[in-house]
Amino acid sequence: MKHCYYRFLLFNLFFIVTLGVATAQSELKIQLQDESNNDAISYATVLFQGTSRGLISNVDGIIRLPFNTQEDLPVLEISSLGYTTLIIDSKSLSVDKLNVLKLSPRLETLEEVVINTTKKGRNKSLRHAIDNAKKIPAHQIVSIAVNSVGKNMSNNPYSTIGYYRDYQIVKREYYNLNEGILEDFDAGISTDKLADSSNVSVLHSYQKNKRFKANSDYESAYSKGSKYIQNATILPYGGNEYSLLMVHDAVRNYNRLSYSFVYRLNTDFIKNHQFKKGKVSFYNDEPIIEISFEGIPKKIGYRHKPNGVIRISLIDFSIYYLEYTVTDGFKENPLFSIKNEYRKMDGKMYLNYITFNNRFVIAERDVFKESKIVYNKKDNSFLIDFNSNLDLKTIKKKHFKIKYNNKRVFVKSVETNGARQVVLKIPDFIDTLKNLDSETTRDLKVAIKDVYDINGRLIYEPNTIKGYQFREYFVQEVKSDNSFNGDFEKVNKNQRLKAPKIKDDSISQNYIINSPLIRY
Repeated sequence: MKHCYYRFLLFNLFFIVTLGVATAQSELKIQLQDESNNDAISYATVLFQGTSRGLISNVDGIIRLPFNTQEDLPVLEISSLGYTTLIIDSKSLSVDKLNVLKLSPRLETLEEVVINTTKKGRNKSLRHAIDNAKKIPAHQIVSIAVNSVGKNMSNNPYSTIGYYRDYQIVKREYYNLNEGILEDFDAGISTDKLADSSNVSVLHSYQKNKRFKANSDYESAYSKGSKYIQNATILPYGGNEYSLLMVHDAVRNYNRLSYSFVYRLNTDFIKNHQFKKGKVSFYNDEPIIEISFEGIPKKIGYRHKPNGVIRISLIDFSIYYLEYTVTDGFKENPLFSIKNEYRKMDGKMYLNYITFNNRFVIAERDVFKESKIVYNKKDNSFLIDFNSNLDLKTIKKKHFKIKYNNKRVFVKSVETNGARQVVLKIPDFIDTLKNLDSETTRDLKVAIKDVYDINGRLIYEPNTIKGYQFREYFVQEVKSDNSFNGDFEKVNKNQRLKAPKIKDDSISQNYIINSPLIRY
């Protein structure tokens, strides 16, 4: 047995070295699609056969695999909940075009499930699990799963290592993409993920991707003025995006506060939602039931509408997947959305990926307004300059009011002089302004309303832009029985993420920076 272990380890090291991620000159591009409808399969697991490492496909079902020579490419084991696992030798794929691979769906209702394993004992246990699931109400299946988290997840120290990124999407474009290889050390399910000092993370590499657009306003901290979240508040759990991401893993934090309206998964999730059984999929011959849910208005109020799905093993009630979305009236633009998936290794569940995004609003600094007001004593008129070209249809006398020494000044007419200037003419017989000069302008008040510029901006109204803040972590390898030993610089949970002072290329080069496509 010991001999076999070393042989596996050597093969693993050989594969790491020959893949040559850091110096790779070429890239294999693959898109995963549903065989039945050609839809992209998002967040599928792509393992390098014979190792414990792999990749996760992006939202478009695409993976990009860097290599030096085609002989370096591994055999891929591609799996996703609800699909039959596909094994393919990537050496057989084309290096000069996008390779489209089809996965066959395997989804059945509880009544339709067919057990076709050749192992008699396994067949019996699967049939018992299916029959049992038919009798148990959906909420009870969820309750058993939630109460089984403690035994289904490892309570021994371990680490995951993978690709982390955070960015914003505004008007369908990426901004401020920060990315790197991150290792997360977890002391076990009985510990507090954020508060326990044994739970630390290490950035083996981290930098801003300069191929993507940058905007300092979009990545600024939330405030009441320039950048804010409508109808929601992000609690101050930590000082960086990764800490915030990990707090939103409601499964890992099943007995601690996570997010609305799950709160504590083991005490609040079931009472705040109603559940409905869905279809059964198979993952390595393990039946996984999908249960949809939505919030109960009487419990959580009518302002927000949460909904989602949870996928649970019918064998040991392990939670494989949790998706949670909250809307607040903008159904096409959710307030926030979370997806996290776990996969089984040696009988325990480990994080496979987590992605969390929330909507935010940016108030643009450039507000449409007047830039200068000058009184022409000779012509008894006011010249008002604006900082943007005017929508001339909105320049009307009733939109301008003048007061001097608390007395209203009658406006005879309004004219435009060029694209950005308005002239307010005062009747000659009015002598209210005869004492107006540079010393008394503080007593002058000019009120302007209902005036627009050619871009549709109302005067004095800040233009707002909706965007989404993303934080994502895609695990590429799980290292069981692995504790933090102090060899690396750990991330300060209360400070913004930054590049490590000492970059260890011997680790980071063995994992893949799977940057998104430039266009969203």
